[in-house]
Amino acid sequence: MQREIKFRAWDKEHGHGMRYFGLGEAVPWWFDRSAVVMQFTGLKDKNGIEIYEGDIVKYRNGESVFQILWYQFGFHLAWRDGMASQTLTHPEFFGVIGNIYENKDML
Repeated sequence: MQREIKFRAWDKEHGHGMRYFGLGEAVPWWFDRSAVVMQFTGLKDKNGIEIYEGDIVKYRNGESVFQILWYQFGFHLAWRDGMASQTLTHPEFFGVIGNIYENKDML
């Protein structure tokens, strides 16, 4: 099964919010060097929400919070200090609660 290739971008200079686009689609009009691009993992959380690089997810016990990041050829869960802990598997055990650009206080 092939993963759908999609992206989102955050304009860190102007704070336009997330803009979503796929391959072959027009990139956001403000897209330039100030944009941070994040890739779709191809996975959805326990609520059916797409999981992107840069998302903040909470484990089902409600206590463990991780950031999703790309590390050595795969998407990983990272602890609050940014260290990769393990490959993102079993996304059905996680819920997206925000992202690192709009919800920095959640980490």
